[in-house]
Amino acid sequence: HLFETDELTNWEEAAQRDQLIAEVVFNRPLQESYSYLVPDELRDWIGPARRVKVSFGRGHKTTIGFCVGVRPWEPTHHKLKPIIELLDREPLLDDHMLELTRWIADYYLCGWGQVLESVIPAGVKKKAGTRLITLFTVPERVRQNRDALSLSAKQARVLDLLCESPVPLPIDV
Repeated sequence: HLFETDELTNWEEAAQRDQLIAEVVFNRPLQESYSYLVPDELRDWIGPARRVKVSFGRGHKTTIGFCVGVRPWEPTHHKLKPIIELLDREPLLDDHMLELTRWIADYYLCGWGQVLESVIPAGVKKKAGTRLITLFTVPERVRQNRDALSLSAKQARVLDLLCESPVPLPIDV
């Protein structure tokens, strides 16, 4: 670790300019949110009121937190850790409920993550009574650039079907 620094090189900073930052809170008595880099594969899925798995603290302990906001990357003096996994594809709360949990945390002087942990039913967090269904959709940036892709006729037809569908398609279509 002789040459490791927390400062970003010019090329690292340039690569991060189009990155998104997720603000994450934890089920701990902490008042602030923590910033994490959103990996490219999660860009289209990340959003407020979704749980994420991240590395937290100097010990890099894997912890589950709640994304409470997403913003464009801004230069910082330290490296941000990436989100390890997105646990929920859909928000667990609507905007009004998320705002209410923020108010509760401020009013009762407790951590926002603690309030979020207490209002989300255990069955939702454990996905009780649910089943996993794989759905296919095309990210907007692929839709906009699909003419530039080198695809076989079959691949182009599949992409066309996915793009024409008004809803994500299940794997058995």
